[in-house]
Amino acid sequence: MDFGLAFSYVFEDEDWVKKLALASVLCLTGIGIIPVLGWGIEVMKRVIKEDPEPLPNWSEFGQYFVKGLLVILVGFVYSLPVIVIGSCNAGAGVLLGNTGEDFATPLIWILTTCLSCLYILYGVGISLVIPAALGNYAASGEFGSVFKLGEIFRIVRNNLGNYGLVFLGLLLSNIIAPLGGVACGIGIAVTTAYAILFNSHLMGQAYKVAGTGGDLPADPIPDAS
Repeated sequence: MDFGLAFSYVFEDEDWVKKLALASVLCLTGIGIIPVLGWGIEVMKRVIKEDPEPLPNWSEFGQYFVKGLLVILVGFVYSLPVIVIGSCNAGAGVLLGNTGEDFATPLIWILTTCLSCLYILYGVGISLVIPAALGNYAASGEFGSVFKLGEIFRIVRNNLGNYGLVFLGLLLSNIIAPLGGVACGIGIAVTTAYAILFNSHLMGQAYKVAGTGGDLPADPIPDAS
């Protein structure tokens, strides 16, 4: 895993200004972040396949848009338990605030504490699993591969250190992206696009390392194009 390369590879592309500028404009529109997420999937695929030019151009905009929608869908599906737990926790909190019974207050407090811990643990868990799931998709081009849970869990378990670094990278990008707010929104669009590229490269690295370590399926990874 090479954090430095994930930071610098963008600037090694001779057309990086044009490519990043277009991604930034798309992020500035709001809905345009969807194809940028799909663009990130293409970055992951190129890193996994050791493409010497990991930063793609925008010639396949339609495909990037579809892939971006799939990324959002994957995040939503994997996050459903978090949504349920969060809703239950919020409901328990309301009960805690409204109950007038002394005996009920400790029980509801214990319930909200347990739900909060479960919420955090599951949140960390999917932050490790989703990058591996997206790696499966980037490598195979098959959407169903994001839900091959046994395979995905095995990849994460056998490469926990690398996916831990990806998790740290996600946290770091959540710090980097808002920094662009000092430029009245335009800057945050640039840093958001760059954060997606940074995370995509890291996730591609982690999946590639898993493959070289023998933790991926034995069949060769097909071309996802």
